[in-house]
Amino acid sequence: MESNFTIGDVVILKSGGPAMTVSKIKNHSMFDSSELPFNGNISTTWFEGNELKGGTFHQDTLELNE
Repeated sequence: MESNFTIGDVVILKSGGPAMTVSKIKNHSMFDSSELPFNGNISTTWFEGNELKGGTFHQDTLELNE
């Protein structure tokens, strides 16, 4: 499986919500070794007011924010 997104892409959940920036493409390792395959999860960050938030979502639940 390959990522549909790259770091820096602006995405939203298909179900709606705030615009989020892709901050990390996750792999199967708890140590995030680049030698392991992509596991489908994308880490994102966004702001709610002045507060930085973050979350990890499967790429199938995300789409580019156009």
